[in-house]
Amino acid sequence: MMLPASNKGNSPNKNTERPNQRIEIEGEPDLLTGTLDKWHAYRQALSVLPQENENVRVAIAVADARIARLNADK
Repeated sequence: MMLPASNKGNSPNKNTERPNQRIEIEGEPDLLTGTLDKWHAYRQALSVLPQENENVRVAIAVADARIARLNADK
């Protein structure tokens, strides 16, 4: 019995967006004056963006770090 040859490399990509494609991210609170509530809302908004995108991952890391800092300062 013969198996079909692999179509690797020729199959269409399910996700048409490239992981490193530039995504504009708006609404980041000010690092010095942004409240915990504003940072939580911003972090929630980031969760709907493509998580494999590098810009999104960096924005999430910044938001998570800022939220942790604001929680520690309570």
